[in-house]
Amino acid sequence: MRLLPHGMKIGHATVIVDIVPKGNPEIRPGIPMKARGITDHDTGNKGRGADAIAHNKLLHNWGKLPVRDTTHVSWHGAIDEDYIIQHLPFDEPGFHCGDGWGLNSGNRNTIGFEKCMHEGANRTKIEENAIALYAFLMKEMDFPINWIRPHQYWSGKYCPALILNKYGSFLPFRNKIEAAFKSGAAGKPSKPQSIVDYLNAQGQDSSITARAKLAAAYGIKGYVGSEEQNIKLLGFLVVGKPATKPVVKPAEKPKEVKVVVNPIKKTDPNEPSDLAKEHWEEMKANGYLDGTRPHDAMTRQEYAVANNRLRKNLLELINDEEARKARFEKPKK
Repeated sequence: MRLLPHGMKIGHATVIVDIVPKGNPEIRPGIPMKARGITDHDTGNKGRGADAIAHNKLLHNWGKLPVRDTTHVSWHGAIDEDYIIQHLPFDEPGFHCGDGWGLNSGNRNTIGFEKCMHEGANRTKIEENAIALYAFLMKEMDFPINWIRPHQYWSGKYCPALILNKYGSFLPFRNKIEAAFKSGAAGKPSKPQSIVDYLNAQGQDSSITARAKLAAAYGIKGYVGSEEQNIKLLGFLVVGKPATKPVVKPAEKPKEVKVVVNPIKKTDPNEPSDLAKEHWEEMKANGYLDGTRPHDAMTRQEYAVANNRLRKNLLELINDEEARKARFEKPKK
C-alpha cells in the first residue's frame, strides 16, 4: 500500500493518512494501479467548513453506504491550509477524472487531489501546499512534469476552476511545480506537527498525563510520548476517529451525535437523465449519436463524427431550401 509519510509536514500542511476501508467498489475500487502522474482538482465546494477534514469524512461516509446508494466518485487526497489528508492508497485507482475506466484513462493512471476552496480559505497557502506535495511525489514516485495534469485534460471539465481562472491556463501553475521540484526544497517533508502545539491550539490539556489518557481512549497502548505514538494520536484527533473509551468528565453526560448522510441517487449508465432524455432521443433518431454511453464524455473523434453528421444534414437542408425557392421563383424579364 503506497502511502504518504503520516504526520510529516509538506509545505504548510500536516499529512494525515486515513484510508477508506474496502467494501464499496464505487468509492474504493481496490484494484492495483501503477500511477504515472497526478490529476489536479479544485473541489468546487465553496461552502463554509468544506475543508480537507470535511471532505475526508464525506468520502468515508460514502464508503460505508451500499453500492445502490452511491455513484463512482472518489479521489486520493484533499488539501487545505493545514492538512493534506490521504483517503486512497496511491497504488489503487479512484474515480476522479470523469473519463471512464479504460486502461489509458486518467482514472486508471493518475492519483487525484482535491484542493479546497471553502469560504474563508487561504488559497495562497493551499496552492503552496499542493505545489510542495506534487514536487515531493514527482521525486518519490518518479513522475515526469508532463504527467502533472488538470482534470480538464481528461474530460474537458473546467477544473481546477480557480487555477484556470487565476492563470488563464494550467501551464503557469505547473511551471511553479516544476520549479519547486528542481529546487528540491518545496517537496521535502519537514518535522511533524507537535501534538502539544495542536492540543494547546484547541484549548486542551497537553500534559503527558492528559495525552496518556487520550492515547488509551484511542487504543494506543503503553503511551510514553514517543514520536510514533504522538503522530498516531494526532491523526486520530484531527480526523475525528471515535475513541474506544470516550474521555468524559464525571459530571458530564455524553452528548448524542447524529450523523446524517444524504444518499447519492444511483443512475443507470445506459439511460440518459430525465432532463436530457428528450434531446438524447431526438439526436439518436436523427443519426447524430449512436445511442450508447449517455453519461460518458465525448472523445475528439466522436465529436468529429457527430459534428460532421450535423454539418451534412444542414447542407442537405440548405440545398433542399434553395431548390424549392428555384422552383417557385419567377423568371426575370
